[in-house]
Amino acid sequence: MASKNTTVNKHDCLLTDDELGQIRRYLAAQFTEYFAIFELHSVPASCSQQRLSDGCLWTDAGDASDCEYLAEKARELALPGNSVWVIAFTSLEQSEAASVKGKRPNAAGLVPLGGAY
Repeated sequence: MASKNTTVNKHDCLLTDDELGQIRRYLAAQFTEYFAIFELHSVPASCSQQRLSDGCLWTDAGDASDCEYLAEKARELALPGNSVWVIAFTSLEQSEAASVKGKRPNAAGLVPLGGAY
């Protein structure tokens, strides 16, 4: 049995097949979305048209229909020093996950406690 400290070869993708599978299984449920934060220290030339640069953060959000796009970006950005965090969007909606929560007032200048207005 492999130890928990086993390294994983991620030369071709920032996410392993198992990690992509976990994301796909999560997204298989109805009304689920992900939020991804890419920390970029090296940016391939193919990303220059997207205004990405070395030392920047790039974010992406999506649902099951966007999972292949996320996997493509994780492969494209698999360069030394780069990393990605993929977070279940539902976990971000929990009040204890947020340091600060802001919401724009409605036309009456009020901020309802929940839901869209």
